[in-house]
Amino acid sequence: MKIKLLLVVIILLVHTQVFCQNCPPHDCSDYIQPECELVRDGGMEYFPIQCLNLEIGGDNLYRTCFWKLPLSSGTTNDGSTEVGSSDYFNACAPYPITAPNSSSTVYKSANPRRNWTTLVNSDCNTCLAHGGCGYSGISVFSSGGSGTFNSREYICNQLSQPLEPGETYQVSMWVKLAPRSEYGVKDLHVFFSPNQPLQPIEGGIFPGLIPTTNGSVVVMSTGQHLVDKTQWTKLTATFTAPAGSNYSWITIGNFNSNFSTSVSASMGWQLGLISYYYIDDVSVSCPIVKPDPCCQNTLPVWTDVPVPQSFPFSDGTVSVEDFNIHAPGNSIPITEIKVTVEDFALISSYENCISCNISPALLGSVFSSGNIGTGTNILTTQPYPAPVSLQTNNNEIIWKNDNGAMLNAPDRISVMYILPQGSGIPCCADSAKICIRITYRDTNCGICEVHNCTTVPLRTNRESSPTQKNQPLPTLKEVATDAGKRIRDVDRNKK
Repeated sequence: MKIKLLLVVIILLVHTQVFCQNCPPHDCSDYIQPECELVRDGGMEYFPIQCLNLEIGGDNLYRTCFWKLPLSSGTTNDGSTEVGSSDYFNACAPYPITAPNSSSTVYKSANPRRNWTTLVNSDCNTCLAHGGCGYSGISVFSSGGSGTFNSREYICNQLSQPLEPGETYQVSMWVKLAPRSEYGVKDLHVFFSPNQPLQPIEGGIFPGLIPTTNGSVVVMSTGQHLVDKTQWTKLTATFTAPAGSNYSWITIGNFNSNFSTSVSASMGWQLGLISYYYIDDVSVSCPIVKPDPCCQNTLPVWTDVPVPQSFPFSDGTVSVEDFNIHAPGNSIPITEIKVTVEDFALISSYENCISCNISPALLGSVFSSGNIGTGTNILTTQPYPAPVSLQTNNNEIIWKNDNGAMLNAPDRISVMYILPQGSGIPCCADSAKICIRITYRDTNCGICEVHNCTTVPLRTNRESSPTQKNQPLPTLKEVATDAGKRIRDVDRNKK
């Protein structure tokens, strides 16, 4: 019996080490705020504790660096200042653990290969994070037991800076209904407020609806009930901060009463008459690329992803950033678009992490990742001034159409960044910041400019490429041509 127990412990420890190698803890001090992104750690990856400690309980959102619970506005049974039991899941936690206040047959797991609502020995193979290793989970509706009250769970985040009154922001998040939920709701909500919100306690037990009188609620919906239990669904909205506001906090959940919440038809009694959602990759960003106010040919173009995906190639890191063109597009036909690198910098937690021996091509070269436009209404990529080589830095891309092109959604300007390798040392947290200018000329000879800065994580050549599994990594020349296009497509499929 002792031998068997020892074997189980060894297996669990080995299993934990495998998870932690792929999803190591990210200390709070390692976090770097992306450019023009206001949510801190929207991917929920940073927690300053060891992997094994995550198995203590599913109600452990408080263990993350930047995600919080609402403050209690009433008296709780345990006298706590924060209220609720919102969950945090991460691939680092090795095995299921019993959910608090539940029967022994219900497990709550920080391992994303399982689910807090699965029964013992019932695996969930679709419970992976949308991006990275971490994500959260909250109950947004209950019609049984605590359903006599408007019982709710919320997650909160103090923004990296307050919203500017009159400024319009892009708001997005990815959600998925937990497999054992009986209902799906039609809307989830984002609540902007000046302070960490207060949540009342109903009946001395159940956290209730957060009042919204001192803030603004943004409805996040696809127009249909959110019932997908296998694939993540992206919810997007725009929000203009009202005059006189000073919003510094974002809170996610359901701010409607049970009576006002639109729910789907029952999907069969599961483990409670509830709607429980996973949440990942939360973002609040202003239009990163803003038009010149003096420009007469406004082109509404910006990137919808604060941090683009990055991948290794044989000599460095490659990343493709899409600058999406939004309706109504340009008003005057465009004859030329030019992208020019204005600034480049390597960023690391420690100065010694940055190598001094870097080929010129890896210092922020840019290449086209495709023509701009659709059909015959396109601007084509022009030849580069020098052949693709590690010894040549290409800091400019030009697309042309002498007759002019009218661009609109879903057209995009795709820019490929060529960057150095990462150090491979986790504490270095290597990244590169690249700033570009996008200049476009129209048929009236008008010239307009927009600017953008992006921070990209660096990769090592010990990592695998998503385009060439179990094969050698592509070379710079392959990345700048065919392999680069495949990487672009893989990147877009992840978004």
